Amino acid sequence: MRVLQKNREQANCGGGFVWRIDQWTEKRKQDCIDSESFYSHTNGYKMHLRVYPYGYPYCGWGTHLSVYCFLMRGECDDILPWPFKHDVT
Repeated sequence: MRVLQKNREQANCGGGFVWRIDQWTEKRKQDCIDSESFYSHTNGYKMHLRVYPYGYPYCGWGTHLSVYCFLMRGECDDILPWPFKHDVT
């Protein structure tokens, strides 16, 4: 699955969501950092990302950087196939 749009109306611009985390040196001291929400494609699934700079507690804490992708309620949920069965890469 390609993830890109921040807003449902935006055009597909290449098939990837680029999340730049500014001030990484300061923000990495936080337990977790959340992205803004975005859509997988026009009329697609609404998502957001969460980064745990030191790993998710109870699993890799202090040894890994963990990234999680969350599905959110979106404007087009009624017309999308459920359950969500796409790869997020």
